[in-house]
Amino acid sequence: MDLKALVGLRPRTQTEVISAAVAKAMEVLADRKAAVAQLEADRPNLLLNGSASEVEKGEVALVEARSGAERASVVVTALGEQLRAAEKRDRDAQTNAAIMEADELLNRFEKWVATENIAAAEKISSGLAIEMRARDALERARGPPELQHGVLFQQEEPRAAERHRRPGAAALALL
Repeated sequence: MDLKALVGLRPRTQTEVISAAVAKAMEVLADRKAAVAQLEADRPNLLLNGSASEVEKGEVALVEARSGAERASVVVTALGEQLRAAEKRDRDAQTNAAIMEADELLNRFEKWVATENIAAAEKISSGLAIEMRARDALERARGPPELQHGVLFQQEEPRAAERHRRPGAAALALL
């Protein structure tokens, strides 16, 4: 039995690892900025009341804190760039996977059309042949149009005035 499957853990992606590193670097940056702010706030009191060695230690601590904050800021920026690149790779991979899935579905559809379309075309062709035979038989049974019901069938044309008075009347006459 796989312990990871049992516990529900999954391997972390590169994006997740970088994202965690960015979060940690931002915490470090915040701590270092807070240390710089505290040292800068204490500096005036140290300059007024501290001995020369205490002032020197305070200045060294402030320079080191500022340097540490600057390094943390550079790390956050670099990791941010790496995170954006990893996220782009993830999006590209998802897009490629979606394209491959769509291509697979399209290939399956084309195969289905190729096999089913032939069968459908044969059915349609045989249905059309039956329809044509039925129409021919009906026309033979009715005879020429002039002899149907003993009168000539003529479709009356609606008067032009009626067409203009009643919108859609000409279209209805065609039905």
